[in-house]
Amino acid sequence: MFSYYSRNFRFPNYWTTSRTTSTIINRFCCFNGYGRLRGFTWDTIIDGMRTGLRAGVDPLVIFLTIGVLIATWIFSGTIPTVMFWGFKIISIQFFLPTVFLVCTLVGIACGSSFTSVSTMGIAFIGIGTTLHFSPGLTAGAIVLEHSVVLTFHHCLEQPT
Repeated sequence: MFSYYSRNFRFPNYWTTSRTTSTIINRFCCFNGYGRLRGFTWDTIIDGMRTGLRAGVDPLVIFLTIGVLIATWIFSGTIPTVMFWGFKIISIQFFLPTVFLVCTLVGIACGSSFTSVSTMGIAFIGIGTTLHFSPGLTAGAIVLEHSVVLTFHHCLEQPT
């Protein structure tokens, strides 16, 4: 079965056309020409590109790591387990405060609020939807922990 799909795999049309590549090259040439008209040397333009790429690589690595963590937690059964025990333990009356507190503790423990939003958020959105809570309210409780975790880490970085 795998060999059938690998033999007959076809890239989507937008990957095989050169429109995307030509647009990128076209924009690169336009901005290069604009930089040269403004008096920048080629080395200065390349150094600027390197600086911009270095600044953008760190968030990409963080998001890649979070994606791997989510996939690992789903594959290993962590998120379904959290949902199972969430149904057993969490009272409907205290669901939203519990979501906020659990996501905050996971965010502080992991060191990244994006991680807790992406992992625990999936489980709590599933629980909330099953319990007929508004997805907006549940997402609000999940995302609210983001500001608390950022404040917590900001306070840790302040010298005393």
